Amino acid sequence: MFCDKCGMDLGEEVRVKICPQCGSKIKNIEESEDDISAMIVSIVGMVILAVIVITVLVNFLTSFHTKCKIRLDSNKMAYIEEGFFEEKKDITEIIIPDGALGIAAEGFRDCENLTTITTPESVEVIGSAAFSGCKSLTTITIPESVKIIGSNAFSDCENLTDVTLLNSVKEIGHGCFSPCINLKYVKISENVEILSSGLFEDCENLEEVVLPDNLREIEENCFANCVKLKHVKIPQNVEAIGINAFYNCRSMISIELPANLKIVESACFSDCSALKGVVIPEGVEIIKESAFEDCEDLNNLKLPDTLQEIENRGFYNCRSLNNIVFPECAIGIGGEAFKGCKFNKVKLFSDTSYGDSFDSYVQIEIWEGDKLISSSIRCSCGHGNSLEAIFCVKCGKLLKPNAKIKCPNCGIQADVKANFCEKCGAELKP
Repeated sequence: MFCDKCGMDLGEEVRVKICPQCGSKIKNIEESEDDISAMIVSIVGMVILAVIVITVLVNFLTSFHTKCKIRLDSNKMAYIEEGFFEEKKDITEIIIPDGALGIAAEGFRDCENLTTITTPESVEVIGSAAFSGCKSLTTITIPESVKIIGSNAFSDCENLTDVTLLNSVKEIGHGCFSPCINLKYVKISENVEILSSGLFEDCENLEEVVLPDNLREIEENCFANCVKLKHVKIPQNVEAIGINAFYNCRSMISIELPANLKIVESACFSDCSALKGVVIPEGVEIIKESAFEDCEDLNNLKLPDTLQEIENRGFYNCRSLNNIVFPECAIGIGGEAFKGCKFNKVKLFSDTSYGDSFDSYVQIEIWEGDKLISSSIRCSCGHGNSLEAIFCVKCGKLLKPNAKIKCPNCGIQADVKANFCEKCGAELKP
């Protein structure tokens, strides 16, 4: 045996308890074996204790945080906290706790299988994108306590079919219901004064909207691409309708604009291809660019005496519009404003300014009061040609694409666009 500390050879049978060289204690074989056994027992005990602790911890977490929990932040705004064993997509029902003052922004976003929401009367605010992407939600009941609904609060709730906003609601954020593709009916609270931008944009199955009498403004893109919306009664207090507000509402048949409106904004009713009649009230001063472009069925239009300007392409390609009465006041008509319309003759007054506003074959009469001043076919180059002219005498442009010309050789009437006579083959020159 050797000393553990200094290595001195102590012989095979150790009788001393102390090393004569370094003075350290000498253990015999029996004592060493006892130490090893004690160490093994200690390790096993520690392992068992660790297993017990882990088991208790897991049980604790499982019992208190296995599912998504609804929490209230410091402002008493409700939100959801995902658990270790459940995600938002697993939730089908939400009960907002009593005492909650609102629903936090994105608080329940993307709960894809959520079908039921129970909200207490204490809630006053629904935050931005609070229920965005809740694709299984079909109806919502908003309590009377709610005053504000944030931007995109219910956006992309693709199975939502009807919404009633009670009179407590005063403000609805932009894009709140866009694009709820199966939304069919909406009734807006009487206290809402502004319909924000993109509010119902791309709600392609929306058929009916009830607007409040107190409404003052419809912002841009509010009902854009609501392709099944047939009619909207716009309250008379509305003073502004934004750009693209009803763009591509291609099932809309008629629209009556409110008396307080001053401007019809750009592309406001563009691509409303089924629109047949429009009443533009006295008081409207400007019809902006492309306001009614591609309203292909529009055939009934009355312009007010207060109108001062129709901007470029204002009624471009309104192919069914074949008659219009312009006001006697001074008015400016922009480029291509009535290109593609089916006018044969237009009656304008002497204070009217226009350029390439009409198709080149349209006969334009200029009047001063009850007196006809001139009648001509105005080319896009600005030159006024006689009514008999087929080509512009200034630039040579074809004015009457359906006209006939006489063959100088055989005398038959030939198509003006033809280069040679079909009968004799003679060259046709304009």
